[in-house]
Amino acid sequence: MKQNKFIAELQLEAERQSLLEKNQILPTNISELARPFIKKLYKAMMTLAFITSLLRIIFIG
Repeated sequence: MKQNKFIAELQLEAERQSLLEKNQILPTNISELARPFIKKLYKAMMTLAFITSLLRIIFIG
């Protein structure tokens, strides 16, 4: 059983190395996967804050 697990880990590592050589790095954790989404979300939030402040200036100020 341990030998099968070890072989599976070796195969995974070999696959990861081949992808690294092709410059297609696999994200190893969730934060690397979520980074592009978080950047888009941050940009959208900043845009919304900017529009809100403009509207506040126009209608209140």
